[in-house]
Amino acid sequence: MLEVVAVFHRHLREGKLSRAAFEETFERFKSEDADGVWQWIPVDSTLLGEAALSYRKLSSSLFLRSADCLHLVSARRAGFRQVHSNDKRLLEACPHFDMEGIDVIDSFKFE
Repeated sequence: MLEVVAVFHRHLREGKLSRAAFEETFERFKSEDADGVWQWIPVDSTLLGEAALSYRKLSSSLFLRSADCLHLVSARRAGFRQVHSNDKRLLEACPHFDMEGIDVIDSFKFE
């Protein structure tokens, strides 16, 4: 949830959203959440520990932010086999978590 809102804020900061558009997007997101559109996986100490331990198995050359690691461990725990994102680093890390990374930008190429 926090990551989604952070993306909205990044677009506000970068000038891709006006303040009014940011507020509208934020309110729409809150409404969708209240309607059950989004499903949240609880973060607990076990999940955090699993994410921390996963770094022991990773190559030293792999760049993986802690929030991305948490996303991948959460998705794996929930039984997902695919992760959809446009974040290249997150997508590069997917195979290390036995996940398929699908680039949402590349998947919408039109001929």
